Parts: sequence; structure tokens; C-alpha cells
Amino acid sequence: MMTVYKHYDQESLDKQYDARATVPDFSKILKSWQQRSETFRQQARMEQDLCYGSGERRSIDVIPAADSGSPLLVFFHGGYWQGLGKEIFHFVAESFVEQGIAMALVNYPLAPAAAMDEIVASCRESLVYLYRHAVDCNCSQSRIFVCGHSAGGHIAAMLLATEWTRIAADLPPDLIKGGCALSGLFDLEPIRLSYLNKTLGMDEAMARRSSPLHLTPGCKNPFIVSVGAMESDEFHAQSESLEEDWLNKEVPVKMLVVDGANHFTMLDHLSDKKSQLHQEIVNMVRRNGEALS
Repeated sequence: MMTVYKHYDQESLDKQYDARATVPDFSKILKSWQQRSETFRQQARMEQDLCYGSGERRSIDVIPAADSGSPLLVFFHGGYWQGLGKEIFHFVAESFVEQGIAMALVNYPLAPAAAMDEIVASCRESLVYLYRHAVDCNCSQSRIFVCGHSAGGHIAAMLLATEWTRIAADLPPDLIKGGCALSGLFDLEPIRLSYLNKTLGMDEAMARRSSPLHLTPGCKNPFIVSVGAMESDEFHAQSESLEEDWLNKEVPVKMLVVDGANHFTMLDHLSDKKSQLHQEIVNMVRRNGEALS
């Protein structure tokens, strides 16, 4: 078979990025997320479907913490830029809110209706909205962090690499004080060459300008890169490559390989107060952008 990327032929490359195929009980995991989120919504204070722009799926749910001026952690869901939605993931907010960290969960336009450029631009727009409306959301403008899973991890890294002052003069270069990616995708060239591109429709230039691996963060704020020990070689390579590249660019990156976790159970670790991943994020937020140890 002809190789299409590294040493992979088409079938083996597609298998590397077919995360659902590696987890036979994905449907049970998805149902669990939905049930946990529904239970949380029944008792949570929540501002739902705040509109941050024109067009479909440009909405935010904010779950405030008890104290005014609290830090804000903004979560971007996965789904390979073509599926799922914020309502499924409300459960991840509970443990952070209990510790005084407000959360916002963002919907963004999806492929094939939206190209990658539009998806990334809309997510930037959501951060601008949250920055300008932080006080209205009972949060601090100067304590905004991002987090994302899978495709959402790609978005989180793209946001950290954004030059905010070029978007609007009133935005600070360090609008985002730090971030975390769970099972993120940072080089989109193998995505372009895989089965996923039938829906995404990226050409080589779009894949490159949408790859955090080829970008330099606008500020040197901390970033946590995490991947499950049970994930494919390519998911590990994605995180390892970003860690190496951004460390060389003097960005304080911390890499975590989560024992026993697959691509989807990573969210169990995100929402578990006792997990190292959760604690690292909380500590980063409490340090408010100071370098990771």
C-alpha cells in the first residue's frame, strides 16, 4: 500500500484518527455525559445561549462561581469540528465551579457548513465577547483561561496563539492567561490526508495556517498538553510535537500522559477533583498565568 503520511498508508492513517473505533463503549460514555449534564443542570445557576455573533451555533452557556470577579475557564467541545454540542458537556463544570472557578461552554459552527477558518474565527469571537462581558457574567476580565477536548483542544491552542491586538485595539495581548488541551490536534496535515477531510474540505494552505504547531503564541502564558495513555500513537505524537515546538518558542508547556485513560475517558479526569489533570488546571488558574512548575 502507498504511504500517505509518515509510514502510514491510507487505512492505517485513518485508523489512527478514528477515536471512536478504539473505544467500543463510546455510546455508553456519551449517554453518561448526557445524564451527568442533565443532573447538573437541574441544580446549577446558568446563563444559557448567550449570543456572541451572527449565524448558527454561536452561543455560550456560563455557569458562574459564587464570588464576583472569579476566574473564568472557557471550554470547547470535541467532535472533529463536525459534531456534538455544549449541552452534552455541562457536567465538566461542576467540580470547577465548586472551587470558585466559573465556566463557559461554547458552541461554534461546524463543518461542512463552516470551513476551518470560520470555525477558528468564531471561537476567537466568543473569547472577545466573554472578555467584554466578563463583569456581566460575574467574572474577571483579567483571569480568563481556555480548555478543550480533541478538536476543542486544537481550538484552545489556536486561541492561545492568537494576536488579540490585531483583532481589536481594546484587547490585551495576554487576553488568555493560560490553557489546557485534552487529546488535542495541533498539526492538521494528517487530518487533511485522512478520511476526516471529506467533511472538513481543507487544502494544504488552510491546514497549515490552522495548525498551532506552525504558529507562535502571542504571549508566553502556560499551556497544559494532556493525552490518554491508551490513545493512538498519532494522538501522542500530536501532543509531543506541540510540547517540543512551543517549549522551543519559550512557551511554558507541561505535558501529562494520563494513566488508564482513552480518548473519551479523558473527560472523567478533567471533571474529577482528585485527578492530577484537574488539579494542574486549578493550580494554573490560581497562579493566574505564572509559569508552570
